[in-house]
Amino acid sequence: MKIIISPPVERTPSRKNALFSSMNYNPLTQTLTTSSGRMIKRMHCPYRLSAEDLDPGSRCRQCDRTLLDAHSLPEEALADLLVKKPDTCLKLDLDHPLLRITHEHP
Repeated sequence: MKIIISPPVERTPSRKNALFSSMNYNPLTQTLTTSSGRMIKRMHCPYRLSAEDLDPGSRCRQCDRTLLDAHSLPEEALADLLVKKPDTCLKLDLDHPLLRITHEHP
C-alpha cells in the first residue's frame, strides 16, 4: 500500500484566502472597516498596553474584556460579532498582509 502525503500549501501575502478579504484601517480616524466600507470598530483603548497584556482568545488583563484577534474571522463575520458584542477588544496587526492602511479624511 502506498501512502501519498501532499506537502502543506504555503500561504503568501499575495495569495488571498477566498474567505478573508482585506480590511481597512485608518489611523487618522482610528477606524477599522470592511473592504466594502462597513464600519467594524473604532479602535480606541484608554490603557497603555504592551504585547504581554494582550492574549488573543482570552481577556484583557487591564479591563477584563474579551480580547479577539481581528484577523481570526472573515471581515463581515467580525463586523456582525461586534454589533452583538460592541465591548469586545480587538488585537490588530498593522503588518498583516490583508490589512490595508488608509489615510482618507472623513
